[in-house]
Amino acid sequence: MQPSYWVQLRISGRGLRVGDQTVEDLFAEVGYRCEEWVGIEGSDARLGIFGTIDAPKLKMVFCLESARHRLRCDLLLPVNDDSPAPCLAEAAAHA
Repeated sequence: MQPSYWVQLRISGRGLRVGDQTVEDLFAEVGYRCEEWVGIEGSDARLGIFGTIDAPKLKMVFCLESARHRLRCDLLLPVNDDSPAPCLAEAAAHA
């Protein structure tokens, strides 16, 4: 199964002003381009899917949510690992 797991980084606060274009510009500086923004009508959240030309199957997901004057940004990074996380391997060994 790909990816093996995701790492999530969350930043939230009040008074932050971040829009789709700002996020796209930041990702472009490190070589990622926006493939699409996905949202659901009535939801305060939007998902941005970012990829690179060099590794088309490698994607990052950015969630931008603005509700009640609070902005929450989640960056989801895929991790491809053939071996399980150390804590999972230990738990399986002791089972």
